[in-house]
Formats: sequence, C-alpha cells, structure tokens
Amino acid sequence: MREIQLFYKQKSLQQLQLKIGSYVIARYRKENLLYRARILACNQMLRKYKVQFVDIGNQYTVTSEDIWQVEKRFATLPVMAHLCSFSGIVSNYDHLYIIDRMEKYLPAGATLNCEYIEREQEMYYVNVKLNGVSLKETLKSEGIITEVAPGKQHKNVFHILVFMYFKILFSNCRATLEPFSRST
Repeated sequence: MREIQLFYKQKSLQQLQLKIGSYVIARYRKENLLYRARILACNQMLRKYKVQFVDIGNQYTVTSEDIWQVEKRFATLPVMAHLCSFSGIVSNYDHLYIIDRMEKYLPAGATLNCEYIEREQEMYYVNVKLNGVSLKETLKSEGIITEVAPGKQHKNVFHILVFMYFKILFSNCRATLEPFSRST
C-alpha cells in the first residue's frame, strides 16, 4: 500500500478510456489515500465514476482527477476485499444502525471462521462462526436480520464487507478472520 502511494505521487494524470469493470488506482478522498479499485459505473459527461476499492471494500464516487491507470506490478496482487452475505437474509435495520452495533457482535480478540459457500456474480455467500457460534444465527436471534424464503431476497440484503473489520488467513478452502485495527 505504501508502495502505491509513493509510486503514484510522482505520476501525472492521464486521459483514460474507462469502462465498467476496468481496474484502476483511485483516490479515496476521505483518507486522501490511493487504492486499487474497479469501475462500477461511469458518467462520461460529468467525468465521474463509481468505484469499489478492492483492498478495503468501500464504494465511492470519484472524478477523472482521482484516477490513474493501474501498473502491472499492482494489478497482479490479489483482491483483498470481497462483498459477502449470508444466504436468504434481509436486514431489519438501516445499515448504519447495524454498523454502529457490530462491535457487540465482533469483539476484539474473537476468532472468526468464514466459509465461502458459493459465489453469484460479485457476491460471495458465506457462513461465519464467531468462537464456534454462527454469527447468522446470533443476529437472527437478536432481531437484527430475518431469514426469508428462497427467491425473496432483495435490496435489504445484509452484507458484510470482509476485511473492512477483519484480516484473513487462508488455509485450504477455509478462511479465518481476525479483528484488526486500521492503524496496523
């Protein structure tokens, strides 16, 4: 990440022909840092682009002054943030309400195990266990989420941005997630 900041600090802006799905380096203005990103939507007239930062999970709208072509040496690094969801779940609350309460369900020092079940386009469906207990079942019992019949899942899908709050260690087909601080 530091290498990206140093490399692009010296680079001038270029006129790019961007399309949905293109990978770029984009500035996340809230932190004034550069991250690898994927273009999700384009407004060529306004020169604005909706991007997903592939290493931190955030989605953000940037202008053409915030985008650089990704160099090959940065393009080969694996994506570090995946959009994940529990299958067949809708949220009972606004996502900000849930985010404000996640520390209660994901305490520091807890061990999380994330098992990827399936992938559907850009969404990974997962099972997550916190100290051996299903996080999905805990959130259901607390009334945070509700299970719905297959095919009834819609815009209130409960999403977890893996890596926004966790680091991951891969072992075979299982992933172990551990809480982390952004300062590390």
